[in-house]
Amino acid sequence: MTILAALAVKNTVHFGYNDGHTVGDTPMPGEGYPWVWLGPWLLGVSGSSAAFAILCQHRERFADGCESIEALVLRIRLVLSESGIGQKDDDEVEFRFGVWCLLLHPRGEVWDLDDALAYSRIPEDTLWARGSGSDYALGAEHALKSFQVLAPERVRAAVEAAIALDLYCCGSGHVDVLKEHV
Repeated sequence: MTILAALAVKNTVHFGYNDGHTVGDTPMPGEGYPWVWLGPWLLGVSGSSAAFAILCQHRERFADGCESIEALVLRIRLVLSESGIGQKDDDEVEFRFGVWCLLLHPRGEVWDLDDALAYSRIPEDTLWARGSGSDYALGAEHALKSFQVLAPERVRAAVEAAIALDLYCCGSGHVDVLKEHV
């Protein structure tokens, strides 16, 4: 699985991820990049590789902007549903899509998307993580919170903790800064 972590500070988004994946319990290090541009948004996907592939294949459907979070999430839901991704159990109200995501915007926003594509904005200077190692990533952030650690190092520590401690987060850790998409 993938670890995704992001932190917005002063209109800049620092984000990190691992480049490996697992097949069952077997680590398969590689050069995976779990992020895709959907219009002005950068979407990180942890979970269904099929959903990620479909969003990558249909990214032109987001080219018109989808500036609002509402419009973007509705379009994601539509693209995944049309492709047969998503299921609803008889006792559930909402569809589940098998993905847990982070949405980043160049204006300095981080949003969390859960399995039902419910979204919530992550406050500034709050690191958030998704993926099987997210508890370890958030634990590393909590441990660093009382120190004067810069945003990129906080993200790096979160990603590296997930890789070191979670069986399903393998490969190398990467940290980047969100830049305006051209």
